[in-house]
Amino acid sequence: MRSDSEPRTIRELGFKTWLTDVLWYHHKGKIIAGLAGVVVIIWLITLVTSKTSPDITVVLVTTQEVDSYAVNSLETVFADALGDENGDGEKYVSITQYVLGTASSAGSVVYSASASVTASFLNNDLVLYLFDEAALASYNIDERFSEKLAENYGGENRAVCLSGLPIIREIGFTEEYPLYLCFKGEVYAYKSSSLTEEEYYGTAIKLVDRLYEIYGEQ
Repeated sequence: MRSDSEPRTIRELGFKTWLTDVLWYHHKGKIIAGLAGVVVIIWLITLVTSKTSPDITVVLVTTQEVDSYAVNSLETVFADALGDENGDGEKYVSITQYVLGTASSAGSVVYSASASVTASFLNNDLVLYLFDEAALASYNIDERFSEKLAENYGGENRAVCLSGLPIIREIGFTEEYPLYLCFKGEVYAYKSSSLTEEEYYGTAIKLVDRLYEIYGEQ
C-alpha cells in the first residue's frame, strides 16, 4: 500500500490537481524563493544594461559647496556641447565634485576630498578639471596640468578661465567667483600607459573646442 506521504503523480491526478495539491503543496517555499531570485537577477541585468555611461567625467574641485543646480547646469551645457561621444544614444557628462576640507566614506574608510583629488591623477579616464580660484592655487603645480593646452584657449599658468564665457557666468561662476579649467598634464599614470595622445586627450579637447565654438563671445 502506498504511503500517504508519497507524492501522487501527474498521471494519477491530472496536471492541474498535481500542480496545486502536490507541487505547490510540497515545494511552495522553494518555488517562491526561486521566483524571487529570478526577479532579482532580471532587475540587476536591467539596471546594468540601462545605466547610461558618461561621455566624459569632469572633476570639480572647490573650497566651498557648489549647489546642485549649478553642477547640473554645467553637466547640461557640457553634454550639449560634446554630444553623444560614446554612441550609446545619450548625451551625458558627469561632474564629480570635491569640496576641500570635507570627507567622504566608503565602508569603514574615510577619504578626505584632497586625498581623493590627488588619487584622481592616477586615473587616465579623468583629464578635465574645474577649480575655483582657491582650489586652483592648491593644485596648479608644474607638470600636473598642461600649459600648452591651456594656452590654446587663451589660458595662462596652465588654467583657462571659463568665466569668460557668458553661459558659465549665467550659471553663477562670475568674476567674483570664477571657474577655471585645466587639462591634466602628462603625469606618471599616462606616461606609464600605452595610451596615445588622441586616446588620452581626444574627448576632452573635443568638449572644450565645442564649448568655445558654441558659447564663445560673439
